[in-house]
Amino acid sequence: MMVGKKARWTRAAKVAAKKERKERAARQDDWTEEKEEFCTIRVPQQPSVDNKFFEEYYVEQGIILKDEMEKFMEYMKKAIPISFRISADKRGIQEFVKILKRDYFSKFSHLGPEDGLLQSPEPIPWLPDGSAWQLTVDWSAENELLSDFTKFLYQEAECGNIVQQDVAGMLPALLLDVKPHHRVLDLRASPGHRTTHLIDLLHSDENVPNPGGVVIANETHLKRCFFLNDQIRRSFSPNFAIVNMDANNLPSLYLSESSDSDPFLYDRIICGFPSSGDGMFRNNSDGLRCWTPNIPLSHHGHLIQMLYSGLSSLAIGGCLVFSTYSINPVEAEAVVYAVIMQQRGTVELEDVSKQIPDLVYEKGLHSWKVMAKGPRWFRDFEEVPEHFRTQITHSVFPPAKEEAERVGLEKCVRILPHKQDTLGLFVAVFRRTSSLYDAWKREQEEQQRAYEAAIKEEKRLEEAKELEAKTKLEEEERKRLEREAEEKTKSDNEVTPTGDKDEQRSNDVVATDEQQQQQETSDKKSDEGRDGDSGNERKAEQIAEKEAESETKMLEDMVAPETAEKKEELNGTDKFGGTSSVGDDKTDLEEQAAKEEEAEEEEIEGESRDDEIGDNSVMDRSASDNNYYGYWNQSSYQEDDQTGKAEADEKKARIEGLFIFLKAEDKFWLEIKEFYGIGDDFPVSRLTYRAVSGLKQHICLVTETIKRLIEVNQKIYSFVSVGVPVFTFVRRVGVGCSYRPTQEGLAVVLPFMTKRIIWVTRTEFLSILDSPCPALDGLVEKTRQKVTSMESGGFVFALGTEGVESTAKCHLAISALKDVNSFRTFVPAYLRLHYLRFVGADMKNYEEKSDIEQYQSAVEIIARNFPL
Repeated sequence: MMVGKKARWTRAAKVAAKKERKERAARQDDWTEEKEEFCTIRVPQQPSVDNKFFEEYYVEQGIILKDEMEKFMEYMKKAIPISFRISADKRGIQEFVKILKRDYFSKFSHLGPEDGLLQSPEPIPWLPDGSAWQLTVDWSAENELLSDFTKFLYQEAECGNIVQQDVAGMLPALLLDVKPHHRVLDLRASPGHRTTHLIDLLHSDENVPNPGGVVIANETHLKRCFFLNDQIRRSFSPNFAIVNMDANNLPSLYLSESSDSDPFLYDRIICGFPSSGDGMFRNNSDGLRCWTPNIPLSHHGHLIQMLYSGLSSLAIGGCLVFSTYSINPVEAEAVVYAVIMQQRGTVELEDVSKQIPDLVYEKGLHSWKVMAKGPRWFRDFEEVPEHFRTQITHSVFPPAKEEAERVGLEKCVRILPHKQDTLGLFVAVFRRTSSLYDAWKREQEEQQRAYEAAIKEEKRLEEAKELEAKTKLEEEERKRLEREAEEKTKSDNEVTPTGDKDEQRSNDVVATDEQQQQQETSDKKSDEGRDGDSGNERKAEQIAEKEAESETKMLEDMVAPETAEKKEELNGTDKFGGTSSVGDDKTDLEEQAAKEEEAEEEEIEGESRDDEIGDNSVMDRSASDNNYYGYWNQSSYQEDDQTGKAEADEKKARIEGLFIFLKAEDKFWLEIKEFYGIGDDFPVSRLTYRAVSGLKQHICLVTETIKRLIEVNQKIYSFVSVGVPVFTFVRRVGVGCSYRPTQEGLAVVLPFMTKRIIWVTRTEFLSILDSPCPALDGLVEKTRQKVTSMESGGFVFALGTEGVESTAKCHLAISALKDVNSFRTFVPAYLRLHYLRFVGADMKNYEEKSDIEQYQSAVEIIARNFPL
């Protein structure tokens, strides 16, 4: 029985997968004991991964020296160190560093390699204010202090106070030099580490508490957008928006609905694109084992397309950082050079060596070779066989040496893992110097001028050739006639008798007349030749006119009787000599025909007007749809029509799941404003919600720029999440207001609140943080009376700085909700621990106890540590 080809391949795949699973299982528990000088450390044995093609490739390229290859491969098989960045403003970074040094770093001085600490914590030099740290830990060692430190990192990462990120991954956002007013785009934002870094840099200036810039985080995959939202929401910033669009062909955003408005261009763009990932093989040993030279070639075209898309959205004078976790020149310098050529000289590479003086890196390459599977090496495209040219294109090869120096490929940055114990990364910084559209327009005009000049020159050459040919024909014709005349004269002289002089004289006269006629004929032909084909054309036109006249005359003869009858009818007489009524009704018929034509014209104009209105409602977003975006043109409609239109547009937006912006006269906003005592200066017009079913679950605050972008572009742009939530719906019966402030939005909304704020002491604040449902016994009598006498609904516990009860100097705040007989707080578990740590509580009394009843026993200890 014959086995099908598909069955054979399936069976072979199953066998290979089974073998791979066995090898992977054998590698998981492969441990060894490595003897050191002082002690024995139990460390995991990294899998023995060798790839000769990988090593040969980078030695041949000159990226890794042959003497360094052994060290390079040793680092590629090692686990990366712990590195994290503090996500806060300058004052918050200083406070956080104090906690780190007080609770952990001061105790690490007693630890050594035998305890699992292979490298002590050190600040990353090229990041300011000690905002990033790095240390190396042996995870196999059992140490209580290191275990507590790892829990601390996890808890603070959940709160958003720190971001665990590789040292090399912090570099692209730093090189952008983000300012508070910049428009920033992260073209491939997931998982969100770079985006949170950009938001932190946007808010880094203490002199600008409310920056006007925005951060647009784009992600191609919708599922990743939700994970990205969880990461960015911890930044508590209203200056961001998450969109779900294709990074290869990102549409333009607009700030105005007019058709002649300019697109929304960005001042800073960061492009971290997926690639073969050979710089991340420290995290993925299987990637090193499976690496082939065809993998980078397959990513080359996608990287060019995405980088070109990013540069198309860059404003003049703006900066773009291209980064990829690959050290392969096919995915690095080749992509950079190809895109610079496509940009027609409108972008240039920036030298960033002064921004990172302490970073150890390699400069970009000017030349490289291309390797195909085999292995086979190629220096230029001419050496590539025909069957390889579908994958190996012109753009993967290096330019000439002079061209590479002119472009400045040496300004690129390549970070190697064994230089500073990081991942491998390639970075290039672009600066736009002029408009790509203007350059393209100039190029088109130059091409048009060159084309017209070429056509003109070609026409001139053709005319010259024709004139030369005609002149040559005329000369040949003249010579022929001269020869004929000479031969005839000679023959006549031989035949004429000598004695008959009178007859000879008469023949000479006749011959002279014939020569004159022949000369006139040749002159006439030469004149026709000089005129070109004009004479022939005139003759053809005359013949065509005569034929047309003859056909017209024939038709007139055929229709003459009918025409005569019609003329008689129009004149009032029929063919029998009587009178006709046609002539009398001529005026009425003309008037009726004119009326019918006017009616048809009016009908056509009405249809075209309806088409224009329909087009404007979709593309131009005319004033009739303004209520759809949250504002209204009162000069166009009456008040009753406005109310009905607003309700219809809001219902339509709910069905489509679009963002709706609040108005100051909305009923539920007036309820919130009155209940919490929010002033008139609060920017209510920048509050938005998305309500598919009509329920306003979360109300978010955005900046004015984000608002305009949503209003104008949300029909064509997929906005997933925007801004910071400030109010959320309360699912309780009997509360005074159906909305309460969120914990994330307290920093925004608390300065505008004048009601529902209860100021507490440090001891009371710690008591409140004991559990989500703290007991009233932990509060002093005055605070307890305020809580019990308060109407049910949301409120805020606030801890002032140095005892000052002022929202402008609020140190910490907790969002809470009062029911009939109790109250509860809405502080996440990890944020609660962060607050306890921030105010200096003994964390052992909280982290060792998991039950709420056991937490209550710590109130007495807290009271002794922080007396009233």
